[in-house]
Amino acid sequence: MEPTEYEFMAENEKIQINPKFNWSTMTLIQGDVGPFKAGQLMQVPLWLAVMLRQEDKCTIETPEWLDLERLEECRDEEKESPTFTEMPAKHIFEISNILLDLTSASILNADKIRSVLKEIFDMRQSKLRKSVDAFMQGNYLHAKINNLQQIELSNFRPILPQAFDHMHRFNVATGAASRQASISLNSSRSFSMDTQ
Repeated sequence: MEPTEYEFMAENEKIQINPKFNWSTMTLIQGDVGPFKAGQLMQVPLWLAVMLRQEDKCTIETPEWLDLERLEECRDEEKESPTFTEMPAKHIFEISNILLDLTSASILNADKIRSVLKEIFDMRQSKLRKSVDAFMQGNYLHAKINNLQQIELSNFRPILPQAFDHMHRFNVATGAASRQASISLNSSRSFSMDTQ
């Protein structure tokens, strides 16, 4: 899947808004949302919050986890841990990207938050590359990696089947070559014994 498809999936996550209008309950495929009362905080899917914000019908409340101090703690934990740490939100990278693009003026330290999120993402991608490399080198049949976000796997999903295919072909070729070498060695031994 493409990153835009992961963003699309993330838009179903709930986020808190402060509506600027009054309206009865909206019936959506995901379920009912509302009633909307001006000035009263409520939870809506991210896609609806984005739509309402673009029409200036609400303000989006910044999630608690989208805080510079909290994200710096996450970065430091990630740096210290040999494994993947749990992120403070499902779809953290997609949601933060949407919110920072849409409401960066109202988010304190938005540029620094972007930078810290990129650091976290890059660290985790590096860990994932090392994990995949160790997996391939170890000839394992399966692996379990906890606390990964779906978008993080998207960079590796397309190359893993090809890597396994190349590994399999290499193993078949080296196996065939070693069998051929063994046959050649045995036939040269029998030839030298026959000549004596």
